Amino acid sequence: MRIGYIGLGALGSELAGRFIPAHDLVVWDLSEEACERMSARGARVASSSELAHEADVLLLCLPRSDDVRDLLFGARGIALALRPGTLVIDQTSGDASVTREIAQRLAEQDVSLMDAAVSGSPALVAAGGATLMASGPDDTFERAMPVLRTITESIHRCGRNVGDGQTMKTVNNAVYAACCLGTLELAALAAKAGLDLASLTELFNRGKARNLTTEKMLPAILAGRAATNFALALMLKDLNLAVSLGLAHGTPMPIVDATRSLLQIGVNLLGPRAKLDDMIEIVARLSGARFEQEPAQEREAVTGWNEAQVGFVGLTEKSVIHARALMRSCRLHVHADRSGLAERLATDGAAVVADLTELARACDVIVLYEPDVQAKREVLFGAQGLASGLSAGSIVIDLAQHDWRTARTIEAELGLSGVAVLDLAAVDKDIEASGTSGNLLVSGSPDAFECVKSILTSLAPDVAYCGSTGSAQVARILEAALFAVGLFASTEGLLAGVSHGLPLVDVCNVINGSSGHSAASKELLPALTNDDKEGARAFHLRVADLQNAASLSAEYGTSCLVLNAVRTLAIRASIRFGDPISTIDAIRLYEEMTDIELRVDHSFV
Repeated sequence: MRIGYIGLGALGSELAGRFIPAHDLVVWDLSEEACERMSARGARVASSSELAHEADVLLLCLPRSDDVRDLLFGARGIALALRPGTLVIDQTSGDASVTREIAQRLAEQDVSLMDAAVSGSPALVAAGGATLMASGPDDTFERAMPVLRTITESIHRCGRNVGDGQTMKTVNNAVYAACCLGTLELAALAAKAGLDLASLTELFNRGKARNLTTEKMLPAILAGRAATNFALALMLKDLNLAVSLGLAHGTPMPIVDATRSLLQIGVNLLGPRAKLDDMIEIVARLSGARFEQEPAQEREAVTGWNEAQVGFVGLTEKSVIHARALMRSCRLHVHADRSGLAERLATDGAAVVADLTELARACDVIVLYEPDVQAKREVLFGAQGLASGLSAGSIVIDLAQHDWRTARTIEAELGLSGVAVLDLAAVDKDIEASGTSGNLLVSGSPDAFECVKSILTSLAPDVAYCGSTGSAQVARILEAALFAVGLFASTEGLLAGVSHGLPLVDVCNVINGSSGHSAASKELLPALTNDDKEGARAFHLRVADLQNAASLSAEYGTSCLVLNAVRTLAIRASIRFGDPISTIDAIRLYEEMTDIELRVDHSFV
């Protein structure tokens, strides 16, 4: 089969290269250098008209749909060279309305056109890992399948209407861009708050904040290399198309609007040659942040404590689980109170001490569980409190800290006596409600952390150090905020696609198999099935976390346009459905705003 390919940019050249050597490949591009590179790989170069006349199948990958229309019907007019029966496959990330117009004009000369938009980096395309979003009439689609399978086996049929594949690509790119810019904004906030980017990246990729930007772009920043060669102007074009899609169907898209505004700022400041990677610097400048890693300071190695005397204060029916976990690795002293829990632990070997000051004097480490701030301060600094018995070099582990400001205040006060403080935050599980956490975040003195790391691992198998005091709380808040960005951006994308008429299952599957994927988007699948609505409710999002993230943004003077758009939606959902909100509540919020029901009657594969 003679394949013609026009448009040999970074993506188009790799798409065309998939046909070498199995097919007779003829190529053309405005760039002579691009043509020469393809010739060196085994393709034959011809003029655009010659190529159009020779090709059995003509594939196009141009910057915009207007470029496709101009190529076919403008000054070059290669449509006149197309033989009746030729199949044209448009792989441009374009405007569906323009593509349908082109298809109608070509049909008048017995030429079929369908679209097959592409998701994937040039390297992924070259390896056969691209995702194609294809649409067109049944007979055209079946005829194109052998050609499309040469590019990749991951092909999604998005509808029978020409242009639906391009609409799907628009939706996917809008979700990706929102997650990308939202991630960069929160990473800039983290940098100004003093969090280590490497630790933050690891945290995001372990849990519910994960998306393509945390997987690819943040590691690229750390390595000092480019993450993508995608043109910023083309991403802005896709977001403009997404906004137009929302306007055409009356679909609210506040997150996409905020993302589009950021991209427009980037293009205006950097010009048409800018890359998507350049938004890293734009977001950093808008927030007054720096993403560069500070060189690690050499410190003397600190030896962990193997036989520390550990005290536990604040026994409750919940916290006694943590106390028992500590007893497996150290000698535990517990403070007796009216609960009677201390006596219960004594039967297992714990030492019971009635006086807080005496407990502090007997121990190297104090684990404090007291969620209430005023009660915590009384235990620490009240008459005969812990502070009066703590000696220089001892360590307080605050197991129930929820506020970075309070953590820093307590550290400053105890630091006057040479006492170190570590504050903990749990993600994935609630440390107050369970005996273990899949991921335990710790912040405070790095030397103190090294001393008690073995003690902390008895509370959770996965312990991560986040930085200076309060950083654990900040990291947990930012993870929750990024999960919210993924959740609401994905829901917004689903709504835009469905309002256009795309099948809900296809939109979900394409987003999750393409650049728009995130840990949050994958929670939408069970939430949209009839058989797992209750399961979807388990993924709760506390509005307080988003409020705290916004408060942090104001405190450190950063720009968080995407975050604040998400926060506004979350507040509205909490007013309507209660706080915390679940995945299904986010879906219902958009349903009520548009009177569109996002439901299917079977499970997703």
